[in-house]
Amino acid sequence: MKAHRQFPFLIVSLHPAIDRTIEIPELRRTPLLRGRLLRVEAGGKAVNLAHSLSNLGHSLRATGFLSAWDANFFLNSFSTRVKSDFVTVQSLTRENLTLIERQTGKDIHILSGRLVVRGF
Repeated sequence: MKAHRQFPFLIVSLHPAIDRTIEIPELRRTPLLRGRLLRVEAGGKAVNLAHSLSNLGHSLRATGFLSAWDANFFLNSFSTRVKSDFVTVQSLTRENLTLIERQTGKDIHILSGRLVVRGF
Protein backbone atom coordinates (compact mmCIF):
# COMPACT_ATOMS: atom_id res chain seq x y z
CA MET A 1 0.00 0.00 0.00
CA LYS A 2 1.42 3.36 -1.03
CA ALA A 3 1.38 6.27 1.41
CA HIS A 4 -0.50 9.33 0.21
CA ARG A 5 1.99 12.07 -0.68
CA GLN A 6 0.18 14.76 1.26
CA PHE A 7 0.12 12.65 4.45
CA PRO A 8 3.07 10.22 4.38
CA PHE A 9 2.48 9.18 8.02
CA LEU A 10 -0.61 7.60 9.57
CA ILE A 11 -0.67 7.68 13.38
CA VAL A 12 -3.28 5.54 15.21
CA SER A 13 -4.05 6.49 18.82
CA LEU A 14 -5.92 3.79 20.71
CA HIS A 15 -5.04 4.88 24.25
CA PRO A 16 -4.65 8.70 24.55
CA ALA A 17 -3.94 10.36 27.89
CA ILE A 18 -4.11 13.71 29.59
CA ASP A 19 -0.77 14.33 31.31
CA ARG A 20 -0.79 16.70 34.30
CA THR A 21 2.35 17.80 36.14
CA ILE A 22 2.05 19.40 39.58
CA GLU A 23 4.85 20.79 41.74
CA ILE A 24 4.50 20.27 45.49
CA PRO A 25 6.70 21.48 48.38
CA GLU A 26 7.26 17.93 49.62
CA LEU A 27 5.43 14.64 49.51
CA ARG A 28 3.99 13.89 52.93
CA ARG A 29 0.97 12.16 54.40
CA THR A 30 -1.60 14.83 55.07
CA PRO A 31 -5.31 15.35 54.39
CA LEU A 32 -4.51 18.32 52.12
CA LEU A 33 -1.52 18.80 49.86
CA ARG A 34 -1.32 22.05 47.91
CA GLY A 35 0.55 22.23 44.66
CA ARG A 36 1.15 24.36 41.60
CA LEU A 37 0.02 23.12 38.21
CA LEU A 38 3.01 23.25 35.85
CA ARG A 39 1.42 21.87 32.70
CA VAL A 40 -1.46 19.93 31.17
CA GLU A 41 -0.70 18.16 27.91
CA ALA A 42 -2.35 15.84 25.44
CA GLY A 43 -0.35 12.63 25.64
CA GLY A 44 -0.08 8.96 24.90
CA LYS A 45 2.52 7.37 22.64
CA ALA A 46 0.70 8.02 19.34
CA VAL A 47 -0.26 11.58 20.30
CA ASN A 48 3.33 12.31 21.36
CA LEU A 49 4.59 10.89 18.06
CA ALA A 50 2.13 13.06 16.11
CA HIS A 51 3.38 16.14 17.96
CA SER A 52 7.02 15.23 17.36
CA LEU A 53 6.62 14.52 13.65
CA SER A 54 4.64 17.72 13.07
CA ASN A 55 7.22 19.73 15.04
CA LEU A 56 9.85 18.32 12.67
CA GLY A 57 7.83 19.68 9.74
CA HIS A 58 6.09 16.50 8.60
CA SER A 59 2.44 16.38 7.56
CA LEU A 60 0.49 13.41 8.86
CA ARG A 61 -2.94 11.95 9.42
CA ALA A 62 -3.92 11.01 12.99
CA THR A 63 -6.80 8.72 13.83
CA GLY A 64 -8.06 6.56 16.66
CA PHE A 65 -10.43 7.04 19.58
CA LEU A 66 -10.98 10.12 21.75
CA SER A 67 -13.34 10.75 24.63
CA ALA A 68 -16.31 12.88 23.59
CA TRP A 69 -15.80 14.99 26.75
CA ASP A 70 -12.29 16.18 25.95
CA ALA A 71 -11.78 15.50 22.23
CA ASN A 72 -11.33 19.22 21.52
CA PHE A 73 -8.47 19.37 24.02
CA PHE A 74 -6.57 16.81 21.91
CA LEU A 75 -7.60 18.22 18.52
CA ASN A 76 -6.57 21.76 19.52
CA SER A 77 -3.15 20.49 20.61
CA PHE A 78 -2.22 19.42 17.07
CA SER A 79 -0.49 21.72 14.62
CA THR A 80 -2.00 22.50 11.22
CA ARG A 81 0.23 19.78 9.71
CA VAL A 82 -1.88 17.11 11.46
CA LYS A 83 -5.06 16.04 9.66
CA SER A 84 -7.31 14.67 12.41
CA ASP A 85 -9.75 11.86 11.70
CA PHE A 86 -10.74 10.57 15.16
CA VAL A 87 -13.82 8.71 16.37
CA THR A 88 -15.29 10.01 19.64
CA VAL A 89 -16.60 7.56 22.23
CA GLN A 90 -18.61 7.95 25.44
CA SER A 91 -15.80 7.14 27.84
CA LEU A 92 -13.30 8.94 30.02
CA THR A 93 -9.74 9.54 28.87
CA ARG A 94 -7.03 8.08 31.07
CA GLU A 95 -5.06 10.60 33.10
CA ASN A 96 -1.45 10.56 34.19
CA LEU A 97 -0.51 12.73 37.15
CA THR A 98 3.09 13.52 37.99
CA LEU A 99 3.90 15.11 41.35
CA ILE A 100 7.32 16.75 41.58
CA GLU A 101 8.86 17.71 44.92
CA ARG A 102 10.14 21.28 44.62
CA GLN A 103 13.27 20.89 46.75
CA THR A 104 14.45 17.40 45.79
CA GLY A 105 13.16 17.14 42.21
CA LYS A 106 11.91 13.62 42.98
CA ASP A 107 8.72 12.64 41.23
CA ILE A 108 5.90 10.20 41.67
CA HIS A 109 3.54 9.06 38.92
CA ILE A 110 -0.14 8.27 39.40
CA LEU A 111 -1.96 6.57 36.53
CA SER A 112 -5.73 6.37 36.39
CA GLY A 113 -8.52 5.33 34.09
CA ARG A 114 -8.66 4.00 30.59
CA LEU A 115 -10.60 4.73 27.45
CA VAL A 116 -13.29 2.12 26.86
CA VAL A 117 -14.51 1.51 23.32
CA ARG A 118 -17.70 -0.50 22.83
CA GLY A 119 -19.74 -1.55 19.82
CA PHE A 120 -17.02 -2.17 17.24
